[in-house]
Amino acid sequence: MKYSKIPLISSPIYLKNNLTSTEQYMAFLSYNSDKLKLNVVNKKNKEVRVIAIEDQSAPTSIQYMADQTLIVTTMNGYYLYSENGQQQHHKLRNQLGDISQYFISATLVIPENQKPFYAIGFENKIIFIDQKTPKQEFFGINLKNIQPTCLANYYQYLIFGDTKGYIHQNKCLTNSQVTETKSLNLKTKDTAILSLQVMEKKDQEPKQLIIVSDFIGRLSIVDLIKWEILSIINSHIKPITALAINQQLEYFLSGSEDTFINIWKLNQNLQPQLVQSHHLDDSIIVGITNDIFIAAYDQHELIYIENN
Repeated sequence: MKYSKIPLISSPIYLKNNLTSTEQYMAFLSYNSDKLKLNVVNKKNKEVRVIAIEDQSAPTSIQYMADQTLIVTTMNGYYLYSENGQQQHHKLRNQLGDISQYFISATLVIPENQKPFYAIGFENKIIFIDQKTPKQEFFGINLKNIQPTCLANYYQYLIFGDTKGYIHQNKCLTNSQVTETKSLNLKTKDTAILSLQVMEKKDQEPKQLIIVSDFIGRLSIVDLIKWEILSIINSHIKPITALAINQQLEYFLSGSEDTFINIWKLNQNLQPQLVQSHHLDDSIIVGITNDIFIAAYDQHELIYIENN
């Protein structure tokens, strides 16, 4: 197995999924001189652009959307950037002044034959932001006794995890027409869901699967359409802090505080099978991409694994 490294100006902070990528760029968050920074890495020439974020509240997520927009959420707001980080499209600061209200994650929902819109996770609700004119806020979802922790989507389906081990689903016909929230207990005994991704298994009968990771190191496979659990496995001995899907090759990756990166494939019975495992000495994994770039906490380099 071949390894290579990209030197960094500042090191990634401890934040789940603190590495996100497109075909051309990667991005992660760091602190430099006690200031929150957005770092954007050009995959081709390895150049790193460092951008100051004016909001100095604690960061909560960083994610490239399907339209290549980069969204950073913090406790107090969200920030939309161009793919290379050079242009800030829009920002919103929480004006409520209530520390119990905070932003947690974002995704892009793509309803059938309708305009896409951003869904931004907020304490006890999810707000919808128009994709083309993001200063305009639309109807969202008010959640009762649900504290979202992470968001994902599959076209018009909005999926999110919570602090008590449940995942939830809404079907968004438009940004103002949303079905009732469906919930599924992943039997985690009040263990927080940390990440979720949607993977399409293209067999004779294509299936849409949700890959879910949690705080106690488990992976759950859920059928998105049938809304049922297919399997649950103990994949790591510490929290899973990074999750990525390679849709083209139909494998997924998990990284953890336990310093391991695991590569998985689903067998014909849709059970996860471990293909490879990599151990990074004394390095807490905080981010991983589908082409196997790895960010580790407090390490001044990104590691690339050339997967054969």
